[in-house]
Amino acid sequence: MRRSVVGVMVAAASLLALGIATTSTGAATVATLSISASPASPAAGQAVSVTVSGEPEKSGALFVYVHNSSAACGVSGKAERDANRGRQLLAQPAAEDVPFSHNASFAAVAGPQRICGYLGDPTDEDKPDAGANALVTASGPPTPTPAPTPTPAPSGVTSDLASAAKKEIAMRLVSSAENSSLNWKAQYKYIEDIRDGRGYTGGIIGFTSGTGDMLQLVRYYGTLRRRNALARFVPALRRVNGTASHRGLGRRFVAAWRRAAKDSLFKRAQNREQDRVYFNPSVRLAKADGLNALGQFAYYDASVVHGFDGMRSIRARALRLAKTPTGGGGEVAYLQKFLDERVVEMKKEKAHEDVTRIEKAQRRFLNEGNLDLHLPLRWSVYGDPYSITG
Repeated sequence: MRRSVVGVMVAAASLLALGIATTSTGAATVATLSISASPASPAAGQAVSVTVSGEPEKSGALFVYVHNSSAACGVSGKAERDANRGRQLLAQPAAEDVPFSHNASFAAVAGPQRICGYLGDPTDEDKPDAGANALVTASGPPTPTPAPTPTPAPSGVTSDLASAAKKEIAMRLVSSAENSSLNWKAQYKYIEDIRDGRGYTGGIIGFTSGTGDMLQLVRYYGTLRRRNALARFVPALRRVNGTASHRGLGRRFVAAWRRAAKDSLFKRAQNREQDRVYFNPSVRLAKADGLNALGQFAYYDASVVHGFDGMRSIRARALRLAKTPTGGGGEVAYLQKFLDERVVEMKKEKAHEDVTRIEKAQRRFLNEGNLDLHLPLRWSVYGDPYSITG
């Protein structure tokens, strides 16, 4: 479920020269990014045109900042931005293996300005897949040229799944599919093997012993409460990671999980890991794509079932068929393709061949035009009807 990417930055800056960096596996180049800026020696106040192009290894996002400094770009987009008070020039989604080219502009100020670009995971600017930079140096008195407006964030996003009310809806929707109940707060103690090849499934969004997120949860819980009922099972969880095995777990582990679920710190740990691994990155990526609450939920629900990387693979396939709103496409048309690809992914596994959580819930809301998940909501999963009216 987790990816580990170490971004390698190659700083190369000159007047009107391209800065190019890549990451590679062996001898194969897997991500490229280049930046050019013109004019290289503008007058203060003059517009500088910037062209950013490249090709990502994985679906992710492009971030470009302008810093009032000649200092080299660092390996960390976020740290560099904060340290030099850079202003964001571009923030665009990037589809896997799809070349891109974006244009932007900014008003030069007297002195050097470093343009730093980062390509990679939009949830972690600290570990870019590739980076590039260019340098311009402005001199002379300000010109009357007005400052062009940097590329704005998607303007069509009017609803936020991370708001308290919408997140409560999201939790209930997921619980209806994962636990056949809207009472998601009763699921901290839930644990069983649902025979999907992932070992034990437990907790509020179905952490599993076979994919590593249950191991991470129990480890984090140990940082909150050093002596706890689950601590002694960490070695066993490490051994069964990647398998459906119960070896070293079994009935004692199940009983310990249910005891731990009475602890407020274990509940806090589940909430934190759910947000960190699934909810926050999914919602952030959906917003970057210009999607409202329904689309944000579609990404989140896909992450719950397939992992965040699995969701991004579904997204990558959908992007071959339709553009996101940020990319100039229609929100409804794009989400239809995303849900189509989600259904394809679900049906690859026998345990997930029932796709009513998509067709009778998310697709229903989409066909009703309810992109913001306004109440009342009515849907069904596995033949059971549900509703949220207020």
